[in-house]
This record gives sequence, C-alpha cells and structure tokens, in this order.
Amino acid sequence: MPWRDLLRPASFRGAGFFVDGSRGDGGRRGPLHEYPLRDTPFFEDLGRRARSWRINGYVLGPDYTIARDRVIAACEAVGPGTLVLPVYGSHQVVCRDVTWSEAREEGGICRFTFTFVESGEQRFPAGAPDTQAQVRTAAATALAAVRAVFAGRFSTAAVASFVPEAAAAVIEDIAAAVDDLRGLVDGAAALGDGAASTLDGAIAGLRTNALALATGGADGVSGQVTGLVEAFRRAGGGDAALSQVAGIPSVWTAVAATTGSRQRQAGNQHAMGALLRQAAAVERARLAA
Repeated sequence: MPWRDLLRPASFRGAGFFVDGSRGDGGRRGPLHEYPLRDTPFFEDLGRRARSWRINGYVLGPDYTIARDRVIAACEAVGPGTLVLPVYGSHQVVCRDVTWSEAREEGGICRFTFTFVESGEQRFPAGAPDTQAQVRTAAATALAAVRAVFAGRFSTAAVASFVPEAAAAVIEDIAAAVDDLRGLVDGAAALGDGAASTLDGAIAGLRTNALALATGGADGVSGQVTGLVEAFRRAGGGDAALSQVAGIPSVWTAVAATTGSRQRQAGNQHAMGALLRQAAAVERARLAA
C-alpha cells in the first residue's frame, strides 16, 4: 500500500495537531564490555530500550488558541494516553516534555516540540503459593492433633495385666504387618541413603520394645507408630503401599468388651487402629505434595 494511503491525522488524547517532522529512538540496552588486549567486545543485552518520539508539530487557524490549549492540556494530563502519528500508528505514551512557541510574524499558528516515551507496564513479581510447604505444615499439624487424640484414648494404667500385654501384641502385629509390606517399597525412591535402614530400625524397635511402649504411656506408642509409617513412606512406600498400611487394623479380631478391663483393651485396640490409619493418611498427603 502506498505510504500516502497510510497517513492519519496526528493527535494525542484526541487533541489534534499537524506534524512537520518526527524522529524516533529505540534499540537495545545494556553495557558494552571491552576487554584489555582483546579485539572482540561483548554487549550484555538487558532488553529493549524504551521507544521515544520527538515530534515537531503545530496548530493553526483563526481559533488556533483553542487547539493549542487542548494540546497543552493533553500533554500535562496524568498518566499515559494514545498518541496517533501519521506514519507510526498508535502508541500508549507519556508526554515527557513539550515546548510551544508563537511569533508575531506568524499570526494564527503555535508550534510545538514534543518528546513522547512509551508508557509500558508496571509489572511486579507474581507470588505463587508454595503448596508443598503448605501440605507439609498441614501434615505436621494434623499429626500433632492425631497424637493428642490418641493420648486421650489409650491407657494401660490401673488395669489387669493382660491389658498392656494385649496392647503390646497389637504393637508387635503392626510391626510384623509393615515388615510384610516391605515388598511394596521401592528402594530406588528412598529419600536418602539411610531410609531403608531407618525403616528396619523402626520395625525392630516396635518388636523388641512392644511391652515397654504399651506400659510407658500413649506418647511413646504414638511416636513410634507414626515414626514407623513415616519411615515406610521415606523408604519408598507409595500411595498404594500406604493404603495397605491403613488397612492393617481391618484384620484384627474384635475384643468382646464384657468387663471394664476388656473395655479398656478394646478401646486401646481401636485407638491404635485409628492412629495407624490417620498416620497413613498424613503420609499419603505428604507423598502427594
């Protein structure tokens, strides 16, 4: 298309003017490195320079003062505006500088010299939630709540001797069942070289110290059981394997709560089953993150 067909009336914020001539500036920005005893320089490119236009324009006519005042007001207004140039098209710019002049010899005309710079965008780094950290924090909070609930439900104090013995048997069964699930552990997925040995130690600790844990109080039991499930996950136990851990209590024989001691035995078994299932759920959440 011929260039004359592309011409458009010049204006800024809708205030029209005529153009005598224009000059633009652009390019790339960044330091030019010139090294001693080396003939090849290096330009460190830091992005495109802001474009700018220097325009020589004018308004004229019997009522040129009206057009003059509109142009001046447009240049002094706050914020960016639309600049339309005859051959450069439309741009969002800020009028950085404007001068105007009138002469007695040239009645009915006001001449302008404009400097426009592109306004661009004011962008800031966009924050994104750290979902992995959020899940880890939520998992730690949930695990603390699980252990607190267990502490209110598990007790082997002031009961018949078979109650702590039965609790110890459940603890040993948890260790044995997790050991049986070792085939589901992916050793290659272990988080650290010592993950497998940590799991072995957690299983052995429950087996050898079951009665001492059962008589020592709820905190020791909950700490060892939740630690075992965490070690299982760290050693490479995936989501399906952790689901199997959560299903361990489903095969336990229900206790007939016929006496006070039997009620306590049943309550302890139920509490340990809930502890195991909830610990597995927490570790599945950590794994998903």
